[in-house]
Amino acid sequence: EVTAEANAYTGFTLDLSNENTKQTGIITADGKLVLKLYYTRNTYTLTLVAGENIASVNGAENSISQEYKYEQEIDITAEVEQVEGHTTTFTMWESNEPGLITNIAEQNKTITMPLGNVTLTAKAERTINQYGYSIEYYYDEVIDNNKTETANADFGSIIDTYPTKMSEGYVLDRVENKPLTITIDETVNVMKVYYKTIIYNITYELNDGTLQAENPSTYKVTDESFTLNNP
Repeated sequence: EVTAEANAYTGFTLDLSNENTKQTGIITADGKLVLKLYYTRNTYTLTLVAGENIASVNGAENSISQEYKYEQEIDITAEVEQVEGHTTTFTMWESNEPGLITNIAEQNKTITMPLGNVTLTAKAERTINQYGYSIEYYYDEVIDNNKTETANADFGSIIDTYPTKMSEGYVLDRVENKPLTITIDETVNVMKVYYKTIIYNITYELNDGTLQAENPSTYKVTDESFTLNNP
């Protein structure tokens, strides 16, 4: 009687439960004998984990585990979290078994199932964005574009100060949108500073005299020059 010795094949296991297996036999008189051994491709578990700043992996919000045959091709995908005012950049699939499969840089990739159970954790980095803002200056409700200040600031930051640009003869009237919270819409990231002219009252001491024509009772720096009428 002859017995076949099983060979070792990477990723395969001898399957003696196969009904077609014939591991032992007797050589016939004509010197013939066929022995048959069957091997089953091994199955391993792939676990995908949604790590920091990752919304989902292969459609699962947290993690997903599934069995695959050795050398089976598998599509892995990751969706990064989208957060207002921030940019999220995928960094890698980190392997817990780099000897079986190394870290993967691509966000979406087709991999081959390695020789063993493995966990891949998707990771991404999040950075805060900067947006432009402006401070506009108005004098008697008219903007002076030459005095507008522009700058950039982090999303969500608070701007609660502004350079003073008061001109002679003017006084601060009001400030709109202060404090200013930086949003993603730069058209609304505007602080408005309003100045108004000072109105000076004019008092005349006539000493019992009279005026043939009226003189102005008030004066502003923006008024045109005028000549007083003598009493």
